[in-house]
Amino acid sequence: MTEQSQNEDVRPRSRRIPVYGIAVLFALAIMLALAFLPPSNLNTRYPFIQADHPIDVGSSGSGRWFYFMPANVEKKTPADLADTARRYLIPRGYKEDTSSSPWFRFANGEHEVIVCNHDEIATAPRSLLGWQVFHQPGFPAGQRQNWPVIWVREPGQNSAGILWFKFQKLVRRW
Repeated sequence: MTEQSQNEDVRPRSRRIPVYGIAVLFALAIMLALAFLPPSNLNTRYPFIQADHPIDVGSSGSGRWFYFMPANVEKKTPADLADTARRYLIPRGYKEDTSSSPWFRFANGEHEVIVCNHDEIATAPRSLLGWQVFHQPGFPAGQRQNWPVIWVREPGQNSAGILWFKFQKLVRRW
């Protein structure tokens, strides 16, 4: 072995951070910064939804379900909330489906809005991000609490958007 090759083996290795490590840290910093931006929600499309963000979001076949609990729910009943929704939705082409009682269900093509009490609706997992939404028998009258909720179904799959919402929910502690 020559003297030059011996010196090369003895030199300490450089302590540089790999380029891909910097890229990962940069991407994480951007994701965390974006997570604290105000969420884009359906309040602009449905102004009767008085909530800062959905409680949860999941996919359902060819669409997505958004679950909202409106502000000041202790002062409203599902019927009160449905009246407000009805005044907004009916003039915009939504039809009320009275066969879905006790839900107040409004549909316009693939767009759907359900107003009901929290104990009248349930979900079952269909996949990692997917749900099936269905009627659940409500609690007996003596055990029932007034807890109106709004469910909105929008057409179109968006798994990346659902994952992004779940990430925001985790970071923002919703």
